[in-house]
Amino acid sequence: MLKPRGRFLFSMTHPAFESPVPGTWVREPKDTERIEERRFLAVDRYFDRVATFWSPPGLPPAISIHRPLRDFFAALTDAGFLIRRYEEPFPSKKALEKYRFFADLTRIPLFIVVEAVKPTT
Repeated sequence: MLKPRGRFLFSMTHPAFESPVPGTWVREPKDTERIEERRFLAVDRYFDRVATFWSPPGLPPAISIHRPLRDFFAALTDAGFLIRRYEEPFPSKKALEKYRFFADLTRIPLFIVVEAVKPTT
């Protein structure tokens, strides 16, 4: 529950580019794990609404529930919120220097941050 003019701020994995659905990096050679050899992100089946089990090597599986971005914005507006703004964060220079794998984030946004407000009426 929010008071009128209350703010709802959240972040999530960007649904247009999350992995494993809908995005998969195309690599050359195909078996490489080197970030520098990622040619592009192939996006397919973006509008599918699916649950996927995945995990990094050696860790227990996690569930990822993919929905198109439209579903999130529709849920907010259906609940009476006004979307004030959204951001697709870009990594800082310091983060890029410290974490090599952040290089991908200069090509596609991994997260989206949304700010919605409850109107006064």
